[in-house]
Amino acid sequence: MTFLLSLLFLAINLLYGASWVWLIRWLLFNKKQRYIFRKKNILTPGLIIKGKSYVMNKIRGTVKDYLDQVDDLDSHRGYIYNWERKVYNKIYNGLDKINSIKYLPQSAIQWIKNAVAFFIKDLCSQFLRTFIPYMYEYYQVSSKIDLLDKKIDLELVESYYNRYVHKYFMWFNLACFAIIGIYNQVLYLIIA
Repeated sequence: MTFLLSLLFLAINLLYGASWVWLIRWLLFNKKQRYIFRKKNILTPGLIIKGKSYVMNKIRGTVKDYLDQVDDLDSHRGYIYNWERKVYNKIYNGLDKINSIKYLPQSAIQWIKNAVAFFIKDLCSQFLRTFIPYMYEYYQVSSKIDLLDKKIDLELVESYYNRYVHKYFMWFNLACFAIIGIYNQVLYLIIA
C-alpha cells in the first residue's frame, strides 16, 4: 500500500510539469480577452498577440514622431535637433588645430570654425530633414508598415511553436519532473 501511495508523487509531479507547459502556451497564444470576476485578466490576450500590436504601434509612433520633428524647424527639442547640435559641436571642436596657425587673428579663426561647422551641420540637417522624408514618401513606408502588420500571421507563429517547440518542451519538462517525482517517491519510501 505504501508503494502504491508513493506512485502518487510521480503522477502529481508529471501533472504539474505538463500543466506548466500548457500554461506557458496559453500565456503566449491566448487570443481572447478573459475576465475574472468581471475584471480584465491582465495576462490575456497572449503575450505574442500583445507583443505584435505593441511593436507595430511602436514602429508607427516612431515614424510619426520623426516626421513631426522634421516639420518643426523652430523647435530646439527632439533627437533631430540634438543630432544636428552634436554634429556642429564635433566639427567645431575638431577644428581646434586651426588655433595653432600663427599670424591669424582669433576672430578669423572663430569665423572659419563657425562657418565650417555650420556648413557640415547644414548638410546633415538637409539629409535628415529633406532626404529621409523624401525616401519615406518615395518608398511609401506607411503602406509597407501596414502590409507588414497584415503579413505577420500569428497563426503561422503558433503553428511553428506547436510543431517545433511545444512538443520538445513538453518532453523535456516531463522528463525533469519525472526525475523529481522519482526522487520524491524514493524519499517517501525511505521516510515511511
